[in-house]
Amino acid sequence: MVYKKISIIILKISIIAIAWWYVVYKIINMPHDAFLVFNNPLFSVSVLVFVLLLMFVNWLIESYKWKRLAEKIQPISFFTSLQAVCIGMPLALVTPNRIGEIGGRSLVLQEHKKKTMLATFIGSIVQLITTLLFGIVGFILYIVFAQTQNTVSNAGYVAIVSVIISIVLYRVLRNTVLIKKMGMRILGRRKYVSLVHTYAKYSRADILHVFVFSISRYVIFSGQFMLLAHMFLPEITFVQLCISVFLTYFFTTVIPTSILGEVGIRGSVAMVVFGMFTTHEITIFQVSMLLWIINIVPPTLYGSYLLFRYRK
Repeated sequence: MVYKKISIIILKISIIAIAWWYVVYKIINMPHDAFLVFNNPLFSVSVLVFVLLLMFVNWLIESYKWKRLAEKIQPISFFTSLQAVCIGMPLALVTPNRIGEIGGRSLVLQEHKKKTMLATFIGSIVQLITTLLFGIVGFILYIVFAQTQNTVSNAGYVAIVSVIISIVLYRVLRNTVLIKKMGMRILGRRKYVSLVHTYAKYSRADILHVFVFSISRYVIFSGQFMLLAHMFLPEITFVQLCISVFLTYFFTTVIPTSILGEVGIRGSVAMVVFGMFTTHEITIFQVSMLLWIINIVPPTLYGSYLLFRYRK
């Protein structure tokens, strides 16, 4: 018993240490001019404060979304849901494709921990679909407002492929027989039946509500990106901002990574995508880094505290 407690404590400390080592490492090793955005004459404290407030709204919406999903399995308060979302952050930080977030959120629950992992999974899938759909909108805007025939052709090809992939995925997900065979082969009959029974608790209205929350979150963190980018590069039009932000999140999502690698990948992708409309790519990289710090560091800090304090 004592050995188990010591092992859990060591595991918690290791997760927190790795998560924060990377955050600090990433900040320290940013390009020398990464924080020059604060010396930019276009820098606005009021805009930065508003973006910070949007960060809190974003995570509050995510907490309420997870509450709506988890309470189908077990009654849960909003505050407990908020704690679960924050505890999932340091675990997501150190695992590929944020998979640790799925198990991390279930730690705060008294029972049905495995079943509530499905709630996290459903929320993540819906958020993923939302990001991909907005990405397709970005491709369409790119085609409509592109300046040259080459960009129209290239964007058109990618958009067509994206639409085809989306249709194929939709048809596959609608094929219940195929899903049943795959599920039973991967999970086994007993676990698959339990999973289906749990999923049956969610109505179409429930999933629709989750989509509304996911779209709200997407609008918020996309709006954050646009506000910061527009603050330093006011010459970029609203349509160009939509194209750049939607495509940046699209490519960041389809590239397999973790939050650890996401910051560098998103910065690089943003530089390439925004480079279609501006020559100030380094400023976009700085904005991407700043946004990552704003949206990831505070909830990870609070989640690390909760994870270390958690004794169950």
